[in-house]
Amino acid sequence: MAEYHLDVGLLAVTDAAVVSGPRRSEAELLEAATKGVKMVLNECLQLPKTIKKGKFEGAGEMVQLPIPATKLPREKAPPKVKPLTAWEKFAVKKGIALNRKKNNKVFDEERQIWKDRYGKRAREDKEKFDWLREVRPSYVAKEDGGDPFLDERREKKARLDKQSKNQEHNKRRSEHVTRAREEVSHLTHVARHLSTASNGKFEKAAQKAKKH
Repeated sequence: MAEYHLDVGLLAVTDAAVVSGPRRSEAELLEAATKGVKMVLNECLQLPKTIKKGKFEGAGEMVQLPIPATKLPREKAPPKVKPLTAWEKFAVKKGIALNRKKNNKVFDEERQIWKDRYGKRAREDKEKFDWLREVRPSYVAKEDGGDPFLDERREKKARLDKQSKNQEHNKRRSEHVTRAREEVSHLTHVARHLSTASNGKFEKAAQKAKKH
């Protein structure tokens, strides 16, 4: 008599009956397998279901399987523990926390809210609520009609313009260096073939003759 063990989480069924006597026929094996599959399907029908809409077809039911009871072996060996780097060894020795991540949030005591320390929202928040500047008594605007906010914006613009010019200069310089290296390589190749009167025609033959 067949005895079935079910593991619905893996959609698996095991016939645990002790086989004795003559060898079972193909028809008997097919009948036992059919019964096992029916038992698994009947158990699945009792599980909670969810409706999921398809992209091209209508909605369909999905069964939420339970946690498997059978523990399967790993397909691959477990990963090896990576050795500590020189910095990690130093950090462990000095008691420094590894993989510490700086929090981007900072609490604003005046407004009693959490805000970003850096990033796009931090810049927008600064431009919106940064309305006060402390200046020295000897402060003088850099231009007529200027103020600390205007001076700061102009300094930032000048700094960005200078950075852009430096990037363009470095790009042109890199292109000139690359072009010069290509020209030197080409001239060296041409000079190597013009070193003899025959333009190097018999140079390989002469080298072979020397070897013999």
